[in-house]
Amino acid sequence: MPKESYWKLLSEKYFEWKNGTDQFFQLQERIRKDSRAIVFDLPGRSVRNDMHMNITALLNNGVITLDDLSES
Repeated sequence: MPKESYWKLLSEKYFEWKNGTDQFFQLQERIRKDSRAIVFDLPGRSVRNDMHMNITALLNNGVITLDDLSES
């Protein structure tokens, strides 16, 4: 049989703990959606001939900037 102190702790912390769980599932859903984004589905293969097409897709989707392409 659970202790009375466990019940009090659960009563006090339930919504705090539940909020953490909700945040976890929201993050998990965002990761799932982001993994299907166009960024992860580049138009070309990873070969030299498709380099310009892939770089353009990365730039257009905000994954990289022109500064990322500079040799500084």
